[in-house]
Amino acid sequence: VVWTYNREDNTWQRQAGGEVHTDTQGKVLAVNNVIVLVMDTELIDIERLSMQTIGEGSGYLFRDGQKQEIIWTKESNDQSMQLKINDHLIDLNRGKTWINIWPSHLNFEYN
Repeated sequence: VVWTYNREDNTWQRQAGGEVHTDTQGKVLAVNNVIVLVMDTELIDIERLSMQTIGEGSGYLFRDGQKQEIIWTKESNDQSMQLKINDHLIDLNRGKTWINIWPSHLNFEYN
């Protein structure tokens, strides 16, 4: 998966498998914020992945053409996940947000 920043409309456009990702109407998938949460994962079977969502982990926020490191925390299943930069809750741009879970055992690359 590759996200490319488009300065003209301040969005990130998604590519998967070398192809531009489009919706059902053929429109390019573009979002205002991309969040990548790094989590411990485990393969349950060929179609399902278990994710460790309770606890704390690292991640990245992509907005306004920039990458920022974030910390995610979730104390229990009854609480919402919090995303912070320097101990402050993050602000997202208005519009669409894509959240991606990245398995902690894989390398994450950003250019």
